[in-house]
Amino acid sequence: VGRVVDTVGYSCKVTTMRIILLVCALLTGAVQANEQTLNALRAEFAQTGALSAASAEKLRELADSGNTPAMLVLANMADAGIGVNANQKWAFDWTLRAARNADPLAQYLLGERYIQRLGTPGDKTPDQLDERALFWMNKAAEQFEPAAMFALGQMLRTGQWRDRSIAGVQVDAAAGLQMVELSAVQDYGPALLAMYRHYHKENAGRFDPDEQRAQRYLQRCAEVGDPECSFELATRLLTGDAQTRNVPRAMELLQVASEAGITKAMVLMQAIAQMGVR
Repeated sequence: VGRVVDTVGYSCKVTTMRIILLVCALLTGAVQANEQTLNALRAEFAQTGALSAASAEKLRELADSGNTPAMLVLANMADAGIGVNANQKWAFDWTLRAARNADPLAQYLLGERYIQRLGTPGDKTPDQLDERALFWMNKAAEQFEPAAMFALGQMLRTGQWRDRSIAGVQVDAAAGLQMVELSAVQDYGPALLAMYRHYHKENAGRFDPDEQRAQRYLQRCAEVGDPECSFELATRLLTGDAQTRNVPRAMELLQVASEAGITKAMVLMQAIAQMGVR
């Protein structure tokens, strides 16, 4: 009898473990299958600029199943009117659902929608909308989302974001700079550019300049492919002295900026080509 009990007990333990492993395998497989489906949909859109009706249905099924990236893709499609009529309210709703999944990027994007009044509830006052924006951006920043940390840092520094004052923000320039620096540590381009401008000697009248630190931020910003930084560094390489001037490298950086749609980079490249600068 003892053996039977032992055997049954052991069998139960093994069966339980097998069930757990099976569930884990199924969940992992489902995640991988969803990722493969989403990648296939992205590839289809990249090639054709649209999604077939069947593909759009797959995307909707993924979003309805709780897939956060699919929700954000649908939000972007609704914003741009791709595959559906442009509908900012629909885009807002999908972003909200994604943010409630505790996804930091979705939380940041939802905060941006509140600030820019993109599909936001019509029964809220401007101050209430700003309050919700700060709530979601703080949620994202708590998970170290660099875009949210940069936005909040700039708000603390100036009391503004997207060229307007944000209700409920108490300006604290020092705390704001620390937040921007934490974003820059994560190689977030706009934050790196902001730190460069903060320490650059041209700002000596407002801040304590530190040109070596400024140049490190600018170099890193260009290395991560930020188009604005690429343009900024290119202009410095074109106007530098005999030791720092580097036209070939400047042209490479201008190409990066041009491909990102920076008009001033395109104009400068054309001017250099016409003048035959070497």
